[in-house]
Formats: sequence, C-alpha cells, structure tokens
Amino acid sequence: MYGIQIAFRDFKASLGYAGSEWVGWYWFKRFFSAPTCWRMIKNTVLISLYSLLWGFPIPIFLSLMINQLRHPKFKRVVQTVLYAPHFISIMVICGMLRIFLSPSGGLLNLLLGSSVDFLTESSAFRTIYVVSGVWQDAGWGCIIYLATLANIDPGLYEAAKVDGASIFQRILHIDIPALMPM
Repeated sequence: MYGIQIAFRDFKASLGYAGSEWVGWYWFKRFFSAPTCWRMIKNTVLISLYSLLWGFPIPIFLSLMINQLRHPKFKRVVQTVLYAPHFISIMVICGMLRIFLSPSGGLLNLLLGSSVDFLTESSAFRTIYVVSGVWQDAGWGCIIYLATLANIDPGLYEAAKVDGASIFQRILHIDIPALMPM
C-alpha cells in the first residue's frame, strides 16, 4: 500500500515515502489535462486487447503442434527458438524485430528481395510491441501446456488410433480436454 502513495506525493527517493511532499490529486490532474492523455489511454487499452487476443491462443496452438513433432532434434530447435525470448527484455526483442524488419537491410527484405517499409508508420511500434510480447510469452505458455500434454496417458492415443481417430480427432478429443483446466 505504500507504493500507492507515490501517486499522491512529489516522490523523491532520497526522502522516502514519509519525507516526500503530499500533493494530492496534482499528478492525476496533470495527466488528464495533457494533450496526449487520450492517445496514451487508447494505446494502453489497444496493446492490452491485442496482447490478450493474440497472447492467449497462440501458446496453445504452438504447444499442440510441438507435441505432434516426431523429430527430436527439430523439436528441440523449435522449443529453443520459442523459449529464448522469455529470458530477454521485451525492449531488446522489439529492437531485434526492428532490425530484422528494417527496410535498408533487414532479414525480411533481403529474403523477399523488396523494400517493405511499414516501420515508418506511427502504429508500427504497437504492432512490434505486441508481437514481441506474444513471442516472449509464447515460450512460457508452451512450457506449461507441453508439461500438461506430456502427462496424458499414451494408452489414450493408442486406443483412439485403434478406433480409427485421425490426428485432428485425437487433438480435439484428447489433447484439448486435457488442456482445459490449464
């Protein structure tokens, strides 16, 4: 609760909570009277919605796909590429994506042989931030979901296979119900 007081004080770390001057609603009035207030609120809400929209289902789909991989070396490479960003700051990941997508020498433009330049648009940061966050969170989500999928009894898969269930039917009737509590 002491941290909430910072919003109502002219906080100075050297003076601490008790020594900083109480200013009441000053910072709130200043924020809501700023010309960029509504743009900041809109960006915050949109980033949260996009992150929820993309960050929730993607780790589930990735873990279902990784669970179906049968080549152990390829599976380890895919898992490493997904898990690595979890240990890196999101701003570093944003910077890496900007470099990869750069119109003057980015990896995407070198592969496509063209000059895709959407990074100069004002909404590009929101997109890059959401993609970076989804990539970062997807690795952790995959760890949780793959651990759940690893605990499914292999006998269920064998019985479904004997009964003629396709791979999609096994995912739909075995894997997804096992993931529902998660």
